[in-house]
Amino acid sequence: MSRNIKSSARAALSILLAFFLCLLVFVTTCVGILQTTVLNENYMRSKLSQSEFYEQMADEIEQKFSSFGAASGFDEQFFDGTVDPVRVQQDIGNAVTQLYNNRGKQVDTSDFKQQLHQLFLTDIQERGIEVTPELEEAVQALTDACIQSYQDAVSVPYITEISHYVQKGYELARLTLIVLIVVIVVIAAVLFFMHSWKHRALRYYIYALSGSALMMIMLPVIVFLSGKVQRIGLASASLYHFAVSYINGFLWRFGAVALFLALVVVALGIVYQKLKKAVE
Repeated sequence: MSRNIKSSARAALSILLAFFLCLLVFVTTCVGILQTTVLNENYMRSKLSQSEFYEQMADEIEQKFSSFGAASGFDEQFFDGTVDPVRVQQDIGNAVTQLYNNRGKQVDTSDFKQQLHQLFLTDIQERGIEVTPELEEAVQALTDACIQSYQDAVSVPYITEISHYVQKGYELARLTLIVLIVVIVVIAAVLFFMHSWKHRALRYYIYALSGSALMMIMLPVIVFLSGKVQRIGLASASLYHFAVSYINGFLWRFGAVALFLALVVVALGIVYQKLKKAVE
């Protein structure tokens, strides 16, 4: 009787530990994905490039310039090619560096401002319009409006404050990840040494990892089936495509980890069957 009670207690404790192991593996995966996506500079840069953010942003800035210039007699075609996507990439790249590393420099638009101002004057002169002091002042105001619009487009408001929290978040995620991994190893070791027949320990590993894989795959499946990612309400095409690419990449990582865990479960299942047959 005492032996049965001891066996039942061991089984109950094993189930409880397997449950905690399942949750811890899931939480560890979430923290790890967060660290390698939201808190990772390279992930941000890769999604900006993949979504063609720089090219689309350059087009949107040109459209904004066109709306400013329409009142001054500049047609829409005049602004085609005035904003170089390479410049946009460099300036936004600098903002990304500031965001994740709290270092970088302010956007320098002095040469762009001079170039744009000269383009306006050249076009006016080619149309045979005399450049009076009043007209020069109006051109300067138009140039300033365009440059301010450009700076707003390639800058991140409150970037210094946000950068502080991003760096703190990365450090917190790193420490949390270390603690979680240590706890997972301890629980796995306890389960392993609790059972003299090691195939029984493997069975609880299979339970835990199967549960973790199921939780991981549910998140992207629910989000993708709901279609909410595609319905994000962003007026800017560049921001919309970037946001969709960014979120999809984040969610697909859960699917990738779930697939990896499924393969681990299959491997453990094979080992479990072999060990079980060996003791029968």
